[in-house]
Amino acid sequence: MPGPDLDRVAELERGLAALSSVAQIDKEGHVWARWYGSWSKGAVGVINQPVVALFVASYASDNFDIQQVSDFVSLHSRSGGLASYAATDAGTGLSLFELAPTLPFEPESEGLGEAMSVATMAYGMEACATGADLLALTSQTFGWDSHKDQVAKQILAAKGRQDAEILLAQAVGRDIPALMGAMAAATYERIPVLLDGDQAHLAAHLIYLLVGKLPGHILSVRRPSWFTHEVPAVLAQGHDGSVSGVDAALSVRLLKSKIAMTHDLVGILNA
Repeated sequence: MPGPDLDRVAELERGLAALSSVAQIDKEGHVWARWYGSWSKGAVGVINQPVVALFVASYASDNFDIQQVSDFVSLHSRSGGLASYAATDAGTGLSLFELAPTLPFEPESEGLGEAMSVATMAYGMEACATGADLLALTSQTFGWDSHKDQVAKQILAAKGRQDAEILLAQAVGRDIPALMGAMAAATYERIPVLLDGDQAHLAAHLIYLLVGKLPGHILSVRRPSWFTHEVPAVLAQGHDGSVSGVDAALSVRLLKSKIAMTHDLVGILNA
């Protein structure tokens, strides 16, 4: 996978070091500005077109309601729903990606298979075609609560590439490979990525198992307690029940503000 832009890193370090010597340090702002500048191909310190990519999928469950799924998709397609309002308030776009949500996946009795898993990853890559210069990845997976403990347990117990490939073909639904595809494509497109929710973090861990290292262009919105990788988080660890996309939008707004502030202060110092 591509690495950070080392020339930008060096330039940013000089500016941030100079700023630290004359002004009160905003540690979060420095960390986020350094991260964004290291991985973005756009202007340093400027986020022009952030996008929340919301993948919609489903797992089979006793209370699965196909009408609820259809209503969710319809509402968000018309810019309704909490995620849409949060995105508008944060000044970020919201793109909905449907992963056959009316056809729930049953992990105990079926698998996607290798070909479908790869195709789902390829579909997830389309999140990078939104023109985003910051991409927040999240999912609304109906029925997830009925299976999340088992799916997470299997993924976290995996030991390497072979285990990860088996899980992708046999144990996980459409949401996780789609998120993996989006994350992988963003690495090559140099789009910094925010991870929102368990599925996005499990997708990152599967990439780690497949290639031997975690993508460097990611930050957590809220880092789950089980996610042991050293990835900075924008918000404090939260609780179950948060609405998909809302925390992602809030994080985008906070990042934009702090990165712009840090960049402006460095610019004033260098003027």
